[in-house]
Amino acid sequence: MIPLSLISYYALAFLLAFLASVILTVLARRLAYHFNFVDQPSLARKIHQQPIAYLGGAAIFLAFLLILPWFVVLDKKILAFLLAGALLLIIGTIDDKYNLKPLHKLIWQALACLVVIAGGIGISSITNPLGGVIILDSIVFPFQLGDLLFSITLLADIFAFGWIMVMINTMNFLDGLDGLAAGVGTIGAFTVFILSLLPIVNQPQTAMIALILAGCILGFLVFNFHPASIFMGDGGSMLIGMSLATLSIIANGKIATTLLVLGLPLLDVVLVILRRIFIDHRLPWLADRKHFHHRLLSIGLNQRKSVIIVYIFCSIFGISALFLGSSQKLIALGIMALAIFSLFAIVLFLERKRAQPTNNPPQASPLLQP
Repeated sequence: MIPLSLISYYALAFLLAFLASVILTVLARRLAYHFNFVDQPSLARKIHQQPIAYLGGAAIFLAFLLILPWFVVLDKKILAFLLAGALLLIIGTIDDKYNLKPLHKLIWQALACLVVIAGGIGISSITNPLGGVIILDSIVFPFQLGDLLFSITLLADIFAFGWIMVMINTMNFLDGLDGLAAGVGTIGAFTVFILSLLPIVNQPQTAMIALILAGCILGFLVFNFHPASIFMGDGGSMLIGMSLATLSIIANGKIATTLLVLGLPLLDVVLVILRRIFIDHRLPWLADRKHFHHRLLSIGLNQRKSVIIVYIFCSIFGISALFLGSSQKLIALGIMALAIFSLFAIVLFLERKRAQPTNNPPQASPLLQP
C-alpha cells in the first residue's frame, strides 16, 4: 500500500501541474489571438468552422518544464527527454504557421529521437511473450567525441528509434477532433503512472514524470474539449507522442502496455496510410477526412460522442494491460486487433448505408393531398 504522505505528494504534483497548465493555456490562447496565430478552417480537412488559437502545445510543455524540477531530479536522461520535447515543439509550431514539407518534419522528428537515445534512453531487452527475454544490447559500437565517451547499441537504438517515431506520428495523426489527442494522451500518461507504481516496475520517478505530464495535458484539455477554444498544434501532439513512447521505455520497456492503450489510433494510422497508398493512389501524408474519428462523425455522431468512444476503448485496454502478464498481453493485443477491425467494419457499414440515396418516392405535402 502506498503511504498517505506519498499519495499527498503525488496529489500535490498533479494539482500544481494542472493549475500551471490551466493558467499557461489561458495566456497562450490570448497571445495566439493577439498575434493571429490561429488555425484557419479548411473545407478540405478541418472540422472547425471558425479560426481557433494555436500554442496549446507550448502551454503544456512550459507547465511541464515549470513543475517537473520541483519533484524530479534532472539527470542526463531527463534533460535529453526535455531537449527532444523542445525540438518537437519548435518544429511543430513552425509547421503550424508555415506548413512545412513532410520531409522537413521527419528530419526534425528523427533528430529528436536521436537526442533521446543519446541521453541513454534505450531498450536493452524485451520480454518474449512466448517465454524468455530477447536481448537487444549485445551489439555495441563505442566511440569518443573529445572527452565524451558514447556508444551505439545497434539493435536497442534501432528499436527505440522506430518506436518513438511511430508514436510521434500516431499522436500527430490522431489530433483531428476537439480533445481527442489530449484525452488519449492523458489516459496514456495515467496508465504509465499506475504501471510505474506496480511492484513489478517500482519506478517512483517515472511515475512522477507521467503524473505531471497527465496533469499538464488535462489542464489544457479543459479548453480543448469540444467546443475547443485552443488547439495544441503539431508541436503538442508530437510532444505527447514522444513523451509516452519514452516513458514506456523508461518504465522497464513496457511497450505492450502503451500499445494496448494506443492500439486503436495506431491501427487507424496504419490502415489510413495503406488506403492512401494502395487505394487512393496518393501520398500517405496528404491529410483527409477518412480517419476513424472522422468516420464516426459521418455516421451521425457529434464530436463529443466520437471522442468519448475512443476514450472508452483506450481506457478499457489500458486498464486491462495493468493486470496482465506478458503472454496475456499478447492475447489481449490479438483481442484488441479483432475488436478494432470489427468496430471499423461496423462503422464503415453504417457510413456506406447512411450515404446511400433513398429509393422512396417523395411524399406529397399534406396541404396538396385530397
